[in-house]
Amino acid sequence: MLEVNTVKPNEAVPARLVLFGVPDWSKEGRKRIARWLRRQADDLEEFGDQYAERFIGRYIATENGPMPALKKKAVKMTKTVKAPKPAKAKKGKKAA
Repeated sequence: MLEVNTVKPNEAVPARLVLFGVPDWSKEGRKRIARWLRRQADDLEEFGDQYAERFIGRYIATENGPMPALKKKAVKMTKTVKAPKPAKAKKGKKAA
């Protein structure tokens, strides 16, 4: 059984783990995410001194991606957004 800890007001929380929809995951999906978590743990031990102040790791499940973790059809969870191009200066005027 999992141990549940409550955080006291004066305690820091240096790390947390949030898993979404676990009861809906297939057995294979659980294995793949567990394998990914183990790789994250290995990287933390080996390269932790090279991490940024705040590290966020995300396991992305897409329709055609490495893993449909869910029994149901996986939903694409990411969206690619292009950065806007800078405005061009009008002739005869300097850009601010």
